[in-house]
Amino acid sequence: MPTALVTSFAKKSGKSEEEVDKLFKKAMVVAMEQGKKESDEDFFPLVTGILKKMLKLETPTITTTSVGNSATLGGSANFANKMGANRKKEKKIEKKFKKFMKKTANG
Repeated sequence: MPTALVTSFAKKSGKSEEEVDKLFKKAMVVAMEQGKKESDEDFFPLVTGILKKMLKLETPTITTTSVGNSATLGGSANFANKMGANRKKEKKIEKKFKKFMKKTANG
């Protein structure tokens, strides 16, 4: 567990460090369920993105580039797009996250 990350996200989200640490571990499980390994170069950036989404710390933004008239997605949406995520996977993750949150709220 990266303590500095947990502490920072706890302050930003208004949640306790313990709660953010539990969500960090859950984000690691979600990343592993997507076929990622801790040794993968993109594992921890993915975990961080998932954690930010769980804590609602980052919202996707749309920005334009200076190359042509194309628009690119920024923030977590850009990261998810680069990771090859699609809506079906997102729904599955959201469902698991809701189930996890319900379980932790009751237990």
